[in-house]
Amino acid sequence: MFLTVKNAAAWQNSDSTDSNLTVALLPLVYYTPETSWVFGGGAVANFNLGQGNQTYESQVAAGLAYSLFDQILSYASWRIYSPENKNLFLGEIGWYRYVYFFYGIGNQVKESEQEAYDARYPRVRFSYARQLRPNFYLGLRYSFDNFK
Repeated sequence: MFLTVKNAAAWQNSDSTDSNLTVALLPLVYYTPETSWVFGGGAVANFNLGQGNQTYESQVAAGLAYSLFDQILSYASWRIYSPENKNLFLGEIGWYRYVYFFYGIGNQVKESEQEAYDARYPRVRFSYARQLRPNFYLGLRYSFDNFK
């Protein structure tokens, strides 16, 4: 189940009838052994910064979720193409309080050897790439996760 809003920019400017913005609001419910039940929500916006089919679609997403094991997952991410795909910006900013299961090393570990450990950490990821020719990019990436 989700709600999609097309031409959302037209809401802000009544004179605007042509917009390339689509926004989807998404409820989030799932279950995993590490989290138990998780509840939250998110939003995704898709848009195009160029004219016609010459520029790939860009996307910005954000979400917040809480699990019954008292875990928090929050993030915002983006993938933005400049006109004619000359520049690509990718990234994520988030903060997580999560439980991971560790079963040991090797193929012969038993379910009873499971250990759980907590991780609380911020995450920052940023990538920039410049198009050198069609479908060939060169760029830089920065990643930061502060596990304790």
